[in-house]
Amino acid sequence: MLQQEENNELKVLFIIQNNNYEQIIMQQNNSKVIVLKQNQEAKLVNALYEMMYLNKQLEERKIQLEQHDDFDLNQFYSFFDTFNQKKITRLDFELGCMQLGIKVKKQQINLLFQRFSEDNSFLTYQEFVNVISCSNDPLVRIVTKISIKTMTKFKELIAQILLTEEKIQLVKERLAENSEFSLELAFLFFDKLKVGTITIDEFREVFESYNIQITNQEIESLISIYTKKESRVSYGSFISGMNPIQ
Repeated sequence: MLQQEENNELKVLFIIQNNNYEQIIMQQNNSKVIVLKQNQEAKLVNALYEMMYLNKQLEERKIQLEQHDDFDLNQFYSFFDTFNQKKITRLDFELGCMQLGIKVKKQQINLLFQRFSEDNSFLTYQEFVNVISCSNDPLVRIVTKISIKTMTKFKELIAQILLTEEKIQLVKERLAENSEFSLELAFLFFDKLKVGTITIDEFREVFESYNIQITNQEIESLISIYTKKESRVSYGSFISGMNPIQ
């Protein structure tokens, strides 16, 4: 990937292999390295903080639901997988939302599937678990019947998940609307060591430079938007996670 200023003083080339990268900087005429402009840095930090806040609110609701004694992942999954196909299609999800009394937009379902579904066509059981739980190993309970109270909380959670995906998409679109903004330079802004990943400490360092105090838990909530399995964000995950979903 090539980033080039109009004056051609500097070329920044990224070689992408398996979500890793090497940065090759070719200096010409003793020019300075291209970086984000300060106003773009501020917009990026504010956008990431907004995404973190939205995701953190959602995680808190997920945790509250998991604490219910009749929290049963299998029954929740079966609620959408009504034909026991071992997968949930977009239509299944839409029908399930209608049955719950949720007014859902097709765009919201598309955003959810593009984020959580590996092949973007259906949700497996594990992918559904990732949608409604922020735990890597949620407690699996088997109950006879889910109470009305818990089903109400489940409905509220699904509605908030869909709304959160829509709001995060709007944040990404605001950044992308600016022709001067570059995701590649945004990644380099955080990746101080130039190793192809952004760590918790690197996120914190940038936030604190803008007088934003942020906890490890909040940074982990931000990272979970990009990856469920890692404690740091790779170049590929950052670019795909920050690009508005079409």
